[in-house]
Amino acid sequence: MSPERSPNLNTRPLIPKLVSVLQILGLSRQSPPKVIVGKKAYVQWWRRLLAFLALVILLACIGVTLIAVLAVLLLAAGLMFEGAIS
Repeated sequence: MSPERSPNLNTRPLIPKLVSVLQILGLSRQSPPKVIVGKKAYVQWWRRLLAFLALVILLACIGVTLIAVLAVLLLAAGLMFEGAIS
């Protein structure tokens, strides 16, 4: 049997899998979803969860940044104070 027809080789391209993963993550172009109106119009639970996680991560990053800036300022002030005393 020739290598071109070998049943053990997976010949499907990876591009469709990559595109579908990117679409799931929202990183590629997607067709707009069908608009639902009326009593069935609600935000999906996973979108709320992702928004909450993004908010928590954003607040944590802002907090860490503020703490780092404050620590650098206090360190610089301490070193300047020590230099002024000695």
